[in-house]
Amino acid sequence: GKWCFGSQGIYDEIMKLKSLPFLEEDPPPTLISSVHKAKDIMSPAPLVLLQPEMRVSELIETLKSTHHTDFPVVDPSRDDVLIGSIQREHLIVMLCHTDTFIEGPSSEGQR
Repeated sequence: GKWCFGSQGIYDEIMKLKSLPFLEEDPPPTLISSVHKAKDIMSPAPLVLLQPEMRVSELIETLKSTHHTDFPVVDPSRDDVLIGSIQREHLIVMLCHTDTFIEGPSSEGQR
């Protein structure tokens, strides 16, 4: 690509022509010289963890008691290892579709 368009490749040139933003190969010098840690930019609010299986009432209470937009999901049977995350809006959509709920063992005998 360099021999056709100068110092950049063809895709770099197309992106420039279309004014599309893209990351350079090397980070800006300001990022190299400063050290950013997650703890420096994280919210000071306590971390709220969800489990793969929870009671609906616990989930609703969690959503009411915090304004977090994303929640880490951990596996309590494996020492709270992180298994994923879920967004608040996805939880709300899921709660609106009660046909997807799994009945627990205590509710099966009450049919």
